[in-house]
Amino acid sequence: MKEQVNFELNPKSDLTPDEVMEMLEKTGAIMIDGHYELICGEHTSGFFCFYRIAQWPFVITTISDDIVRWIKKGRLKKIGAILTISNRSLVLGFDVARTLNEKMNTRIVEALTDKKGETTKKLRAGQNLLPSERVVIVASVTTTGGSINQCISIVKEHEALLSAICIFATRNDRAIQNIKDFLEKELPGSEVPIYVILNFKGEEWNSCPKSECPICKQKKPFEYAKDVR
Repeated sequence: MKEQVNFELNPKSDLTPDEVMEMLEKTGAIMIDGHYELICGEHTSGFFCFYRIAQWPFVITTISDDIVRWIKKGRLKKIGAILTISNRSLVLGFDVARTLNEKMNTRIVEALTDKKGETTKKLRAGQNLLPSERVVIVASVTTTGGSINQCISIVKEHEALLSAICIFATRNDRAIQNIKDFLEKELPGSEVPIYVILNFKGEEWNSCPKSECPICKQKKPFEYAKDVR
C-alpha cells in the first residue's frame, strides 16, 4: 500500500510521524478513493480499518505503550478498569489493561455492539463497573464521538469515576467537540482529559449523511465499514 495519508500527530505522543506512517502502510489499514458507509451511518471516500492493525500484536503493543505512557505521565490514580468497545477496540483496550495490570491490577470491561455495529449501553455478561471505581475509556477510532458517548453513559450509570478517554485516531475535529459537549452535559465540571494520538486530515476523511453524499449521486455502490476486513 502506498496511499498518501495526511494526519496530525499529538505532540504529547512519543511516536514519530515515520513510525505511524510505517504502521499504517505495513498493515494496509488505510483505504482511499472508495465509498463506505460508516457505523454512524455517514458516507465517506476514505476509510481507516483498525481490524487490519489489530492482527499485528507488535503494532497494537506500540500503540498501547504510548497510551500507557500518557496515563502514567498524567499521574492518574489507580485505574480499576479499562472500558472499551467490543470487537473493534477490544484488542487495544485489552493490551492497555494488560500493561496497567502489572502495577494497578486493572481489568478489561466491554461495551457491547448491536447487529449494526453501533455501541450500546450494555456490558458483556458477567462484567460490571463498581461505584467510585476509576475508569479509562479506550477506543480505536471515532467519527462522531457517538460510541465514546455511549461509554460515558455506562460509566455514569454505574456511578464509577471517569479518569480519562484515550483514542488512537479521529477522522475529524468534530468528534472531540461532540465528546466534550456530552461530558459537559452528563458529567458537568468533571474536566476529563482526552488523549488522541492522531487526527486524519484531508477531504477524503470528510463524512456526511447518506442523503448528501456526492459519491451516492454518482451511483457508485458503497461498502458497509463494519464488513471491511
